[in-house]
Amino acid sequence: VALNVLNVGEVAATGGTSGVLYALTDQLKSKESLRINNFAHVNYSEFNKIVGKLLCINGAGIQYKWIKNLIRSGSYTEMNEKASNVEIGSNNLLTYPFGNGAERMLDNKIVNGHIRNINFNIHDNNHMVRATLEGIAFALIYGIELLIYDGVVIENLKVGNDNLFLSEVFSKTIANTLGIRIQMLEATGADGAAKASIAAERGGLNNDTINITKTIDPNPKSQNQSIESFKNWKKQLLN
Repeated sequence: VALNVLNVGEVAATGGTSGVLYALTDQLKSKESLRINNFAHVNYSEFNKIVGKLLCINGAGIQYKWIKNLIRSGSYTEMNEKASNVEIGSNNLLTYPFGNGAERMLDNKIVNGHIRNINFNIHDNNHMVRATLEGIAFALIYGIELLIYDGVVIENLKVGNDNLFLSEVFSKTIANTLGIRIQMLEATGADGAAKASIAAERGGLNNDTINITKTIDPNPKSQNQSIESFKNWKKQLLN
């Protein structure tokens, strides 16, 4: 609601404590009824059968906070700067952000969080921060692949100007790996709550104008490296 994701084909994403993907479709069947939530959108009606497909990754921002506390960083801005000092792929350091309970997209398995391929002669805090951002981004991309398998068409993502998407490393990892545009809008969850609270008086939700504060487009020069990094991450996740 905050991001005006009200029509078929629109997709919202957020990267707070958990990571959420929310895609709208008019298809009433699902091949992923266990790993993806399917439910009527707030604007659903007999004549406007819009379904929201929601996928949640429990461990997202909570892992970034865990790393922040571990390395005793002063701020997330400082951490984002550390991540920018490391090349794509974090010199093969991989993280898996599944330490916040059972993951529905992984068939409700408790797989816990993991850090792999640490080399004491190469990796430092900068690598750890970037690998964490990439690991969370890759988990979201893995979820997006499930949505695509379930029939969702994703050409761009709408996100708020808060949480993990404020990190260029995080946003660019998603944009480059998937080859999609990310639109950052001047809105947060609080705006959505306010809109929803007056929707009944209006008789429904309006498609309000929201300012786009930033657009992140995929960089062709970085796409191959991002894609290979994701393949490496996914291969070790599945093994």
